[in-house]
Amino acid sequence: GQIYIPSDMLEARNVSADNWRAFDNSANKQGTITDFADYGLDHLAKAKSALRHLPADCRVAFLLLAVCAKTLVRAREKPSDVLNGNIELGPLQTHWTLLKAAFRGL
Repeated sequence: GQIYIPSDMLEARNVSADNWRAFDNSANKQGTITDFADYGLDHLAKAKSALRHLPADCRVAFLLLAVCAKTLVRAREKPSDVLNGNIELGPLQTHWTLLKAAFRGL
């Protein structure tokens, strides 16, 4: 399978693509997930800042960013859950997150 984490992040934590595919839950892998989540949250903050310049009726198209934010925060807080495949938000939590973002804004 393909790994979607940049190689420099893997190398910084002494993780190779072959190590990644091994079914272990090492601290290095968890650190890589944390780094990747932080990187994603940084980009998300930049995107939200840019969205402030759009008219309110156009921002609706970007509501899914609220779900992305919640997922990245969960990955940062519990990287072992990512490695175990337990990262997805449930349907009710996804809907609630979208509803809050629709009313409160991103």
